[in-house]
Amino acid sequence: MAKKRKATTKSRGGTPERSGQRNQIRIIGGEHRGRRLSFPDSRGLRPTTDRVRETLFNWLQPFFPGAACLDLFAGSGVLGLEAASRGASRVTLVEKSGEVVMMLRESLELLRLDSVKLIQADAVNWLESPVIPSRSFFLTRRLPTIC
Repeated sequence: MAKKRKATTKSRGGTPERSGQRNQIRIIGGEHRGRRLSFPDSRGLRPTTDRVRETLFNWLQPFFPGAACLDLFAGSGVLGLEAASRGASRVTLVEKSGEVVMMLRESLELLRLDSVKLIQADAVNWLESPVIPSRSFFLTRRLPTIC
């Protein structure tokens, strides 16, 4: 009789996990490489997978030193945190959900990222306010609204 194998699932971050480790992201490069951070269960919150982030950040790496990054609809914050870990001098995370913002604050304190500014606001409304960007690029992803 064959042995039963313990079932594993895929995490939202794209890496295999064992039960009890759900809702974690991993920073894949830079100063905080390998660091795992938690994020809350929130409807529609799906962090960018490790593989997609690796490709994106490999393309953008030459622009990071001294760059200012804006992560709209921050969610887990993984794109902005990855940018900060890789040398962006300023990162702004904009997230609407209060529960998600509280968890992002905890992550920022844990990583001691003073260069990251966290704003609780609707990203579209925030963009309509007067903002003067300097040399920057946008890391943004808008999820479709489900009625």
